Amino acid sequence: MFALYCLTLTVLVHLLSGAAQETIDSDSSTTVTTTKTSTTPETPDPDESAEYIDDYYEYNEYEEDVVDTDGEIDGTDILQFVLQGYDGRVSPSDLTKKPTNVTISIYVTNLGPISEQNMNFGVDFYLRHTWVDPRMNWTRLLVENNLTVEGRPPYPISTDYIGRMWLVDSYFPTEVEAHIHDVTTPNKALWIYTSGKVLYDTRVTIVSKCAMSFTYFPFDVQNCSFKLQSFTYNIKDVIFHWAAENAISREDIELAQFTIEGIKYKEYTAKFPAGIYSGLEAVFIFKRSVGFYLMQTYVPAFLCVVISCVSFWIRRDATPARASLGITTVLTIVTLISGTSGSLPRISYIKAIEIYLFVCLIYVFGALLEFAIVCYYSKPRYQRYFEEKRRTKKKKRTMTGNPYDDDNSDCPASNTGLLGQHLYPYPQYPMQSNLQQRSSAASRMATHDSEVFQRPITIVDRSPQHQTFVARLNTSRTSTRNRGNKHNKCSFIISEPSRVDVISRIVFPLTFILFNIGYWIGYVKNAGAVLSEMLDA
Repeated sequence: MFALYCLTLTVLVHLLSGAAQETIDSDSSTTVTTTKTSTTPETPDPDESAEYIDDYYEYNEYEEDVVDTDGEIDGTDILQFVLQGYDGRVSPSDLTKKPTNVTISIYVTNLGPISEQNMNFGVDFYLRHTWVDPRMNWTRLLVENNLTVEGRPPYPISTDYIGRMWLVDSYFPTEVEAHIHDVTTPNKALWIYTSGKVLYDTRVTIVSKCAMSFTYFPFDVQNCSFKLQSFTYNIKDVIFHWAAENAISREDIELAQFTIEGIKYKEYTAKFPAGIYSGLEAVFIFKRSVGFYLMQTYVPAFLCVVISCVSFWIRRDATPARASLGITTVLTIVTLISGTSGSLPRISYIKAIEIYLFVCLIYVFGALLEFAIVCYYSKPRYQRYFEEKRRTKKKKRTMTGNPYDDDNSDCPASNTGLLGQHLYPYPQYPMQSNLQQRSSAASRMATHDSEVFQRPITIVDRSPQHQTFVARLNTSRTSTRNRGNKHNKCSFIISEPSRVDVISRIVFPLTFILFNIGYWIGYVKNAGAVLSEMLDA
């Protein structure tokens, strides 16, 4: 029963569909007949209707301009006219028997990266070629259709037809990498003017070689350039020229480490076995910004030297503190030197930043060496050497009868003399390795000396020689009392090492400040002179 019901429903639907289709066909035939009677008897061109039917429904307003009944031409007419009998393998110079003058202009959109390690730089720009090809002249087409020629804009050629036309085979001799952009469509365009002038524009990105000099790094000024010339045609066929106006223009470009100081351009000729070729060169002048290296290298190195000089104010018996401070500063400077050299190519000459770092290394190493000298002169064996030297001088003075040197008349040579133990009762302190104990012993000796010089002298011997000696001793005691509490010259055994620190406190900072003044004035002034020379060249 259910199957019978479905069969009946299917038959009814089929009958109703057939009736509706007959009604639509009858209406359509009536409409067509009405249209034919209302139009002119002239039959339209089916090709023309098929060509513009899509544009008509989508751009109804523009259709009247494209297909005009007053004789206006369209792109198809222009292409058919200029490409009739055209052979893209033949250059314009073959027809005119003269070199084709190609005018070049560049619009730079981006610069970088600039690689010191690889010694190259990148540039992104629009490259515009302009030349005259007599076969592209479509003025006669306008004249034949009684159309105006003056003020007519150039006609753009589709990228499908660009490959069929003659183009300048320019290339970049100094490029490492190069490519023409093709997203979302090939970034190239061609326009033809009524006079036959051709404008060919492409967007190109190249990485070109750059011969850099790092003698004044990071105060250097780099001169980077790329060249453009024809690969096939020599100067008999093609000659390149820069545009008279706006040959090289650019956007407002900011670089991380450089500032663009100027752009120069020039023309040149290159000689090859196949002939002499015409070429162009664009020169970009970059000046390096010192701010990065000032904060990352110069300031840390300067502070390392300052810290190493602080060790001169630390006691010489604080060996762990002074030794660790000196070693740390030396290792820090070595790390800065290796980090700076790692970002540059392996060149044989020295750079400006390396001069500064090596001088800083000398200073911090000198501070560490100064501490070693202080420690060496504080050793007991060095004091024993001077003790033996004083004994030798004492014997010499005893033999000559003069117990004092002329240059050390206020200093007794030993704790014994012509008057014996009663006149110079210097206590005998054993040599100890502890510097603090020796300093304490020196203090006790100084106190004892002052007490001795304050005691009255008892004359034991009444001889004239002995009286003369006592007079000299009184004179020496008076001179010592006038100097106050200053140590006499016999105390140099203990005070000599600290005297090295005192001298270093003045010499090291003063000479380092003078070096910095000369370094910065000299290199900054030299960078300005180099930049002026490049801009004027």
